[in-house]
Order: sequence, then structure tokens, then C-alpha cells
Amino acid sequence: MSDTNNINYIPPSTNFTSEFSNLNNKEKIKKASEQFEAFFLEEIMKDATKSFASSSDFQENTYYDMFYQDIAKVLSEAGGVGFGKFIEKAVEQELQNQKNPDNTNKINGKA
Repeated sequence: MSDTNNINYIPPSTNFTSEFSNLNNKEKIKKASEQFEAFFLEEIMKDATKSFASSSDFQENTYYDMFYQDIAKVLSEAGGVGFGKFIEKAVEQELQNQKNPDNTNKINGKA
């Protein structure tokens, strides 16, 4: 079942574009990487607790979804598990490669 069909689905922030509008590119990449890592961690926590925390109670499920969302956000902003930093570096490298196509085969200055 897709998230949009899930009754517990909480859509992304409606002010997503305004949240990024006053940031420079490096800050945007960092923030987007943190948000992606938070989403990833949230999904892991949901799946990890699915076997013992499954309930048909709408309020309980909504509470747990918000709880997982907040915990994942805090974990990601505190450094996470490194997934966000990996994405951040990969995106920065790709942008650098687009600016300087001669270095596309180099990673971290090594051929």
C-alpha cells in the first residue's frame, strides 16, 4: 500500500519551498540530506516495531507515526547514522563534476 493510501500518512511540509528559499546551495544540500535520512530512519523504525506495535486503533497509530517522525528528525539532525552525510558528499561531488567535467572520473582528488 502506498503512503498516500495509508490513513496514517502525514504529507511533507507545505512550506517546503519557503523552508529552502533563503539557504545557499551547500545548506540546501545539507538540509535535504538530513530530511532524507530522517525519512529513511523513520521507515526503519516503523518496520522494526511493526511486529509488536501493530494496532487497528487510529489514534494510537497516528501517535506512533508522529513519534517516529520526531525521533527520526532529531536523530538525523544530531548526525544520524551517516547516510545523510554520504548523500550530501555524493551530491556535492556530482555538482562539482558538472561544473568541471574533466574531473568526472576522480573521487576525492584521486584518479
